[in-house]
Amino acid sequence: MDKLIVAESIPLRGQLTDDDYILLMDLTPFATSVEGHNHIASKIPCTKEALPEVTIFAGVAPDLKSLDLGKAINNGTLNGKSLDLSDEGKSCLYHTDLPNGITDIGLINTSNRTLDFDIGGYSVTVSIHGTAVQHLTANETAK
Repeated sequence: MDKLIVAESIPLRGQLTDDDYILLMDLTPFATSVEGHNHIASKIPCTKEALPEVTIFAGVAPDLKSLDLGKAINNGTLNGKSLDLSDEGKSCLYHTDLPNGITDIGLINTSNRTLDFDIGGYSVTVSIHGTAVQHLTANETAK
């Protein structure tokens, strides 16, 4: 059985107009397949209320769904000292799991304005365990 393991950090650069998107990853002919081993960490623009200004989506194109990024992660530590991982109104850190059976991952600007990714060190890190699509059952790729 063909397997795929990917861990990729994707720096976000340039400008993204409202409702435009960036395709972050196309895994075809593979799809996510190991429950609990597919994950996204993202440092992305956020509002003062810590809400993401972009939406990360996943699925099998053209059937895509937005992911629930959860709440911004604020409190971290570095060498035992407190480290704020989110700066509301500028950038926030989010973690979310990816469902099984997806082949495509992207990011769409939902902020109602043009975003400038060149200021802020924005990035998306994706960790994937996948299996070749022909080895998955039909309901694993139809979720």
